[in-house]
Amino acid sequence: MFERLFYLFSINLMLATFSVIGQHGLYDLEDRQRQNQLLQNLLESSSARSLRVENWLQTHQKNRYFRDSLGTYYTVFDVISNQYPLYQISANSTIASILQTSTLFPSNSFNLSGNGIEIGLWEAGNQAPLASHEQLTSRISNPDNIAIGSHATWIAGTLIASGNGNPNAKGMAPEASIVVRRDDNTPELLQFGMNEGLISDHSYQVPVGWFFDGTEWTWWADTSITQTSAHRFGQYSDIDQELDKIARVTQYHLIVRATGNLRGIEPPSNTNYWTWDGNGWITLNTNSFPREKNGGADGYDCIPMGAVAKNILTVGGVTKNQINGFYENMSVSGWGPADDGRIKPDLVAPGSDVTSTSNSADNAYGGGTGTSFSTAAVSGSLVLVQEMMMRKSNRPLLASTLKGLAIHTANSNDSIAGPNYRTGWGLLNTEAAVELIENLENGIIIERDLEQGEEFVLRFLNEGNKKVKATICWIDPESPLIDDLLNDRSPRLVNDLDIRLTHDPDNTSAAQVFFPWKLDPNTPSAAATRADNSVDNVEVIEPETTPNGLWELRVTYKNSLSDGSQRFSLILEGVPFEWNASSANDTLWSTPSNWKGNAVPPENAWVYVGPGKSQLTLDLTSNIGALTVNENANVVIYGELEVNGDIHNRGNVFIKDGQLKWNGSYWGEIDYLRSGKNNWVSIGAPTSNTIANQLGNVSPAQGNGFSWNANDAEWESINPNDTLKPGAGHLVFYGNFGVDTSFASIHFNGKPNQKSFFELGYNDGTSSSATFTNGNGEAGWNLLSNPFTSALDFSTWFSMDFDLENAFYIWNSVDEEYQAYSPAVNGILTPHIAPLQGFWVQKKSHAPPTVLPNTSIRKHAVLSTAANFLRDEPFNTLILVLENNLRKDSTFLVFIDGTSNQYDSGWDAWKLPSQKLDLATRETDDYLSINAVDVPNSKGSIELHVYSEVANSTHEFRLNTRFLSDDLSVWLEDKQLERFANLRENPYIFTIDTNQITGRFILHYGMLNLDREDFIFNDKNKDLFLYHFGNELHLHAVNQDFKDLQIDVFHSGGQKVFTSNIQELPVGSQEAITLPKLPSGLYVAVVNNGRQHIKFIIP
Repeated sequence: MFERLFYLFSINLMLATFSVIGQHGLYDLEDRQRQNQLLQNLLESSSARSLRVENWLQTHQKNRYFRDSLGTYYTVFDVISNQYPLYQISANSTIASILQTSTLFPSNSFNLSGNGIEIGLWEAGNQAPLASHEQLTSRISNPDNIAIGSHATWIAGTLIASGNGNPNAKGMAPEASIVVRRDDNTPELLQFGMNEGLISDHSYQVPVGWFFDGTEWTWWADTSITQTSAHRFGQYSDIDQELDKIARVTQYHLIVRATGNLRGIEPPSNTNYWTWDGNGWITLNTNSFPREKNGGADGYDCIPMGAVAKNILTVGGVTKNQINGFYENMSVSGWGPADDGRIKPDLVAPGSDVTSTSNSADNAYGGGTGTSFSTAAVSGSLVLVQEMMMRKSNRPLLASTLKGLAIHTANSNDSIAGPNYRTGWGLLNTEAAVELIENLENGIIIERDLEQGEEFVLRFLNEGNKKVKATICWIDPESPLIDDLLNDRSPRLVNDLDIRLTHDPDNTSAAQVFFPWKLDPNTPSAAATRADNSVDNVEVIEPETTPNGLWELRVTYKNSLSDGSQRFSLILEGVPFEWNASSANDTLWSTPSNWKGNAVPPENAWVYVGPGKSQLTLDLTSNIGALTVNENANVVIYGELEVNGDIHNRGNVFIKDGQLKWNGSYWGEIDYLRSGKNNWVSIGAPTSNTIANQLGNVSPAQGNGFSWNANDAEWESINPNDTLKPGAGHLVFYGNFGVDTSFASIHFNGKPNQKSFFELGYNDGTSSSATFTNGNGEAGWNLLSNPFTSALDFSTWFSMDFDLENAFYIWNSVDEEYQAYSPAVNGILTPHIAPLQGFWVQKKSHAPPTVLPNTSIRKHAVLSTAANFLRDEPFNTLILVLENNLRKDSTFLVFIDGTSNQYDSGWDAWKLPSQKLDLATRETDDYLSINAVDVPNSKGSIELHVYSEVANSTHEFRLNTRFLSDDLSVWLEDKQLERFANLRENPYIFTIDTNQITGRFILHYGMLNLDREDFIFNDKNKDLFLYHFGNELHLHAVNQDFKDLQIDVFHSGGQKVFTSNIQELPVGSQEAITLPKLPSGLYVAVVNNGRQHIKFIIP
């Protein structure tokens, strides 16, 4: 069997060494590169910050971590101007019921507990929870061996207390775990996200404005900037910028931070206090130098820097009014806005009179109040939301999705509609968030990249005036820092996305457009309005009215997108186009009566396939906006389906020789079935974590499955339990002793690939036992495969990495030959590689090692078969076909200025021999299947190489003129028989007496009015040419005059049958000699006893 493999694939190319970074995780190689670069930057900035702090501490004899007489924990985080310290300080079972979190616990229907999820806990003052507490046992990790503290123990209890010993202290995620870190270690915060941490809790604040430490008052502000206000409230600082950077590169990690407990704070009259005047610390008195209380007279703008980053979730605190039962703002909880007008806080949660664990004993409990508890309540509750998403779809939500979903489902805490700067979007409602994930019939989540130059459109319905609501959230790039100013309103938004809802969008006169909520920072107490929003990276649309009929959601952007794209998260409530077929109907997508409303979904539709209906069969090409397949529902794709957004598959999606492309995220698994012809097949897996035995009975003993090690130039057997890495090509045999006796169907099941990284190998070919191309081009071959369920666009992929030769090669098992693509024949062959298709590429050198085919190279392209790459576009390309009674092969000549007959990198493709029937152009040792040659001024020639497994048989050359310019003449010269054939007029039929022919055939091409004489006289070493045409012999004097020429014609048996004489033949002239009527057969014409002779056939 192994010899058979080499016989068929005698090119003996090499399989890539391949790796997928994060194959079981959330981040790919590109993400890792960005993370590592940021980590290096943070390590450097953290080291510099630590040096500033240590110098200040030594000068002032202070400790970096301490606790004041009021129990507040401190960290000296940074020092400005060598004198101004920046501190981070702690923001000092009932909550679970308020947030609708307790309804999700194991004793209730959702059965969520946070089991298996680790929360990151960053605490001010270098403190850790009491790990031995009865409600925290075995679930606290303290890798830095941080000292035990009371605040950390309280927060840990609110997050994960089990409820054992005191049910009133039960935490939000009672089976989750915690890893505790110091608040001044931002590199560790990045590393937590890099290690796929999902939620980190930051229940601390930066003191800004008035602050009392139990002994003395301090006005934390720079009085050289403003005399009465604290300018660092609402300010986008370097702390916020770092948090946005971290969130940008670890997009599944949500940072949850407290608004702080600073609102309304001010000292009594006639109180001495410290402040900074721009040069140093001075002591003043409130009577002589008054400052406004934190938040000023109206109470707004008192969220400190560090809590106004764009990509974090900022949490404020509320308390229950014991008279009316409503929740009101805690008096100390910070209010927004951020200086640029963004909505902060994002959400609120209860933070007063909380019962939690205490560090005084393993069974001790205590109470507390503050936004620290509010923040922990939200962090722990959102763990359960992630748990539900992973249970349903086997992967978590993006941080932007989790944040957007929490905002989308929050309960308004105000009688006035819309957000406000006091409570943000409202009170977290964990149950509502989980229910939206659970129930896909009236809500959908989409995670997608918006590319430069495109819009995202989704169409849906409404009926019965149901709720329509849309929320978009995205992780925006960090903003540049600006000088210290008071309330600088310059937007910090980098990528300004916009969302709109339109009712009756096709009715130009009656279409109704709905805008998102927006607040005005200059009148912070005013109610929200509906208008264009250019400051927030969260936008929510809640239409005032929700009439029935067709709706459209559209996502656009202003100006341009940083890095050319922006990932966004979308949460939509509405009514999808629903599959409504019963078992009595047919199952075709194209049948209107199969759909609710008797209409096939339009382009960009949100399609829902619910349980209990008959199978949906896609029998055509369709482009929709989103697809939801619920439990026990089946979708079978024979045609081609492109989904512009997300696919949520909780049932079964089968692709049967069809194509599926999605531009958002795929939630769930997929089944891909493909059939083909028995033979050696080059194939790859479209699913991750695919075991080789999905190919069939893979057996090293039978030698029916192989891969190629590109670095070592060695074939390696595939074992049944090997993982088929996405993007790697595998060579398997179908037939007797194969992985299956018939290639009737191959079935892959698993999570579909969305992004893969190839690590290509390189070998110079000298150590390989294989022969690649019968000539040059021996090095760097790799066997890959299309890892997607839709076509791969090679031209887009190649533009990402210039270490690849710009050609790919596909084995066509039907014709048993290789087909090649290069840009030179872009008018004939498409660059689209079919799903599962294996293909060869050639690496130019050892570096760089990686090539990325990401979502941008997935192409929705019609490919009826893997071998069908023909286009209908004209292109000046000469296609020469060689054919016998068994098979055919082709070679391509393309006329491009500045190229040569030899291999031109970027244009040409090598000839990969099949050992069946091969045709190539040959120049020195370059054998090419696609050859870009210079545009001829008048004429040109190139040698042909022929191989046939069938010797002593009839073959035929013919010209495919489909893409050939009408003004080009093409002649074939047979040097063995000394014959010329005009391929424009007729094919050339010949017999070969050996398998391999080199030097016999020359292909001539040039202007249309050129005749064979123009090509005959290309040989400058000859001075007399003799050739046969029709019933004439022609002689042409090239380099000298001739006299007394005798021409004798002999039959192949040796009998002379004709003699003629020419007395004079001047240089440059020619003369024709008419032959008598001769019987059919082979003849030889000789001039002057052998000076020149030719063979010719009389038919």
